[in-house]
Amino acid sequence: MTVNIDDFDRMFPDERACLTHVAHVRFGTDLRCPNCQARGLRRSMTRPKRLICSGCKRDYSIGQGTVFDHCRGSFRDLLYLMLILANSTAIISTSFVERHFGVSRMAAYRMLMLVRAHLAALASPTLRGGPGKNVHIDETWCSNIRGGGSGERNGLIVFGIIDEGGVNAQVISSRRREEVFPIILQSVRPGSLVITDQLATYASLCEHGYKHVALNHSRGQWANNSGQSSSMIESYWTSLKYFLRFANGSVQAPQFNLYLAEHVFKFNVSRSGRCAYAQMIAAFPASDRNSLPQTVDFSRH
Repeated sequence: MTVNIDDFDRMFPDERACLTHVAHVRFGTDLRCPNCQARGLRRSMTRPKRLICSGCKRDYSIGQGTVFDHCRGSFRDLLYLMLILANSTAIISTSFVERHFGVSRMAAYRMLMLVRAHLAALASPTLRGGPGKNVHIDETWCSNIRGGGSGERNGLIVFGIIDEGGVNAQVISSRRREEVFPIILQSVRPGSLVITDQLATYASLCEHGYKHVALNHSRGQWANNSGQSSSMIESYWTSLKYFLRFANGSVQAPQFNLYLAEHVFKFNVSRSGRCAYAQMIAAFPASDRNSLPQTVDFSRH
């Protein structure tokens, strides 16, 4: 199921409809005040992106506590940009947004980073596996990331955990046990059958309540005689690198987590069979604006 431009125009014919939708998602359809629990927050006559409580007199930003808090730009533009990202399998460039929305290059960059930070909040890590379930764990090198690595090795290491329900992925600085193991313990349920390569980092998984199958990738072993393979995680790496290929080496290391979050979100929604755009606008979770690259003043959008 997808949403097209005609659907979007029916859902959000103007800026007011967009603000009403975000307000209802954040504060409930009865617009309940978070402070005094009074119903019926009213919109400010002079500042349409703020809601005022008639009881305690407090006022709130429509995007209170989200990456869109104190956003000065058009919410309709942001919701429309989400639609474009939802329906695209490739990276949307700043140049495309600049041309498509008729905004400055910096404004286009801010819009993209805000939407990607929103997707990062939606794509929070999920516990994977469980007794009797397979979990695939691996790490890969993503090249052509500007500012990542050292010398000629411009890139970053991405660590992935995937099961039949979806994937968790994040950047790691090394493949050392002290960095990787805490992520596994927080993300994989005990009793899971964990399938990895033969990296020494994974050697003690059985000591932590997991069943472990190690495949010898250096000898071309991608599956064993029991049919256990690393195809699931390898398919994800292929999808991620295909997605990043469209950036043409323009992704910088400080931004990479947001690109990765966009891909993880869309990959997981696709596997679940749900509508990507419906999931993007169904929640506006609390998020720290400090997750955004710090080289740009995002309060201007």
